[in-house]
Amino acid sequence: MIDIKPFKAIIPASDFIKDFLNSEAGIVNSYTNLYLNQNEHSATEGLIQKGILEWLSTSSYYLYQQKNKQFTHLGILALCSAKDYQEKRIKKHENIQQYRVDGLKGFFTKQGINADPVLQFYRNDENFETALLNTFNVSGPIISFTDQQSIEHTICQTDEACSYLIDLFFKELDYLYIADGHHRCATLGNYHQDETILSYIVSDKNLSIYGYFRELICDTTEEANALIDLLVQNFNAYVFDEATKVNRGEILVKHANITLKIEIDGYKNNNNIVESLDAFVLDEIIIKKLIENKPIGIAYLNGNLSEQELKEKIENHPNQIFFIIAPVDAEDIISVADQQEIMPAKSTFIVPKIPSGLIFHKL
Repeated sequence: MIDIKPFKAIIPASDFIKDFLNSEAGIVNSYTNLYLNQNEHSATEGLIQKGILEWLSTSSYYLYQQKNKQFTHLGILALCSAKDYQEKRIKKHENIQQYRVDGLKGFFTKQGINADPVLQFYRNDENFETALLNTFNVSGPIISFTDQQSIEHTICQTDEACSYLIDLFFKELDYLYIADGHHRCATLGNYHQDETILSYIVSDKNLSIYGYFRELICDTTEEANALIDLLVQNFNAYVFDEATKVNRGEILVKHANITLKIEIDGYKNNNNIVESLDAFVLDEIIIKKLIENKPIGIAYLNGNLSEQELKEKIENHPNQIFFIIAPVDAEDIISVADQQEIMPAKSTFIVPKIPSGLIFHKL
């Protein structure tokens, strides 16, 4: 059983949605100085009094949809239980860094507000998803706008029947899985007296999961060419004509006008869920061998770059070497989390990304 609760949301007032659109990370950054510098809970009330934020009058669950020509993501905004996190019914797949938790703990304690929902998911249930979509389609929005990336954002409140259905569904659910927001979840789950975690909860079918590309930062073309030679000698890399298409068990290596492929199934330990992942082989076997005792940096690129964007990066950085791997899927994340293991760093880049400050929960 997963314990979730409705809540009285604080949202940007309709007149200030334009400020949200003009801010890189949302309305919470547009008004940073109004409350971050005051270090007091009363700042939120000040924003409400100024008409910048609006505190809704009733507790509710909220349905939130992101949509453009390529995708549609629909899920539930709700409060999850810190106890479920503590007792591992909310499961993680990412390593928690204490310094980040300490920083968030100080922020939540001083500000008394959370404007960044944790993205969580469950295995898809077609009947439940259909019921949510039917409710969404007939509900009037409390927020509706299209951002600068042509993504439509719509939030509506659930009616009594839909709220009842949500309660029933989560009472029968055994686990939730964190997709994005591990440190927020750890902070609110373990250290904050509010004992709830603002969450955006979707089915696995409402996630888009990408990997991260690795970029080795070399000082010279000669240094990069030497690493390419090592790849060929040690990992049987061979020239490959396909542009960026990559399958599980393969790694594409791009440098200047060269594309190489490495087939890596033989390097995997299939008796260990983590060591069977492509990202583990790339990081712990291939890259570690290449940069051993060398002052070579590593950068990470979001795996949802278009072919054209990736091509431009390669052309603009002729000294660098780019590694492209196929993404994991939701079942991989579930398997790692169920075994209480941790994925390699930068294994997943998961959307939807919820804009900061689109919805607030008063702690």
